[in-house]
Amino acid sequence: MLADPIAWGRRLIETCDHDPLYIGLVNWEVRGSRLRRFMLAYWCCYSVGASWYISQSSGSRFWETLRRAAVNTEPSPLGGRWPRAHERRHWRGDKCVNSVDWLASKFKHPEEAVVSLEAARSLGDVNRLMDWPQFGPWIAFKAADMLERILGAQVSFPNELITLFKDPRIGAEMMLQIPGHEDWEPEGCTAQDVVNCLLAEYQDIPAPGHRDSGRACNIQEVETVLCKWKSARRGNYWIGLDTRDHRAELEQWGATDLLAAYPTLPA
Repeated sequence: MLADPIAWGRRLIETCDHDPLYIGLVNWEVRGSRLRRFMLAYWCCYSVGASWYISQSSGSRFWETLRRAAVNTEPSPLGGRWPRAHERRHWRGDKCVNSVDWLASKFKHPEEAVVSLEAARSLGDVNRLMDWPQFGPWIAFKAADMLERILGAQVSFPNELITLFKDPRIGAEMMLQIPGHEDWEPEGCTAQDVVNCLLAEYQDIPAPGHRDSGRACNIQEVETVLCKWKSARRGNYWIGLDTRDHRAELEQWGATDLLAAYPTLPA
């Protein structure tokens, strides 16, 4: 199926492995401040298990726990180091600790950090998150994506977003190399042409995890398809991997309530 990236992307979306966390958070019985604390912790460490654990605490206790994770000298509740996903590998060291201290000084209640972004109407509005220490363009995009899909914020995204990020651009360029693909076979097609084709192909699919089921897949979903297809072509991903790994991590951390809301492994 990798030889047909359009069909592969459609299956990725329809199996819910596109963004299993988003499905889980939308279906989670926990709402309000706890959900927003989870999102903030996740933007920091990108670990579903640690974010679930940290978000159990509120106010100063949340900041104390997140700071322990940032310092990362005391063992986590599972023993060993607090997890840090590859995507947030730069959230570490003294700069990471300073980031937590800065956020704690700005937001007495951690959920207020997320609330401060919910009035955003464009990706550009959410990009003010980049004023937060150790928060760059990529995590700003993911934050905007989660605000829109999980909390229903009215955030709009430009279809030319593909030009801003390395991995989806590489994925689109790799798709151009698929021989004889009729959708972008003409000479002179560009990575943006691939994006436009995928946008058209997936416009009949409801956005996975979106609170408003009327919103069809758009650039956010295409960005993830391109990233994961690139990883799959390189042998680093298969459809179902994220759901499997997230479910295993949540089970390790005892997050039975969120685990119950998660999608199951695709058949």
